[in-house]
Amino acid sequence: MAAMEGEERPEQASLFTVRLWSHHEGGLAEQRGTVRSVETGAYRSFRHWDELVAFLVAQASRAAPTLHRDEPTGTGEDHGPL
Repeated sequence: MAAMEGEERPEQASLFTVRLWSHHEGGLAEQRGTVRSVETGAYRSFRHWDELVAFLVAQASRAAPTLHRDEPTGTGEDHGPL
């Protein structure tokens, strides 16, 4: 996919597949998911958004060592369970 005019292209990108589904147990629905790095095959199951974000940040940091963990990665809001 080509970069749009005025948009910076990242020097290095990380690709992931993310699967989300609803798991029903005891009459309650719970959102669950898995994420896998396309490049490395690293895999993680998760039930909360913060687990997904932590995995993505860790994997992207390994792929692009110029990223700094103390830089903001979003709005800073806690999105809680899926």
